[in-house]
Amino acid sequence: MSSAPHEIRRDPEPDTNVRLGVERTDLAADRTLMAWIRTAFSMISFGFTIGKFFQYLNEQAKRPAQFGGGRMLAVVLITLGLFSLIVGVWEYQKAIARVEALVGSGRRPVRPIVVIAGLVALVGVLAYVAMFFRIEL
Repeated sequence: MSSAPHEIRRDPEPDTNVRLGVERTDLAADRTLMAWIRTAFSMISFGFTIGKFFQYLNEQAKRPAQFGGGRMLAVVLITLGLFSLIVGVWEYQKAIARVEALVGSGRRPVRPIVVIAGLVALVGVLAYVAMFFRIEL
């Protein structure tokens, strides 16, 4: 009795090679999400720094605040950082769901790396609000 070529057989207890392969895949997904987080955090912090620098220059020159130039670049960088973080978490969730579907494991609790991504997103939202509404931080 042979199984179809596209059918995946799930053993009740996977062997060591399968468990190690799943663990390597999980760790690779974690590392990839960490790279997304690092990139997003860099864009958010760089955008915030540029925005504050141009705000400082405008205050020193006693010019009224304007939305163009450096402030616009700051908002764009912060927005790109937040967007890249959302894409990274979405890709991470898809990768983990694929592995769990193949292995047949149940849903796991929220992983620490996803909590860190959420905290970086919160920092990004705060930076965005600070740039948009000119809040002193």
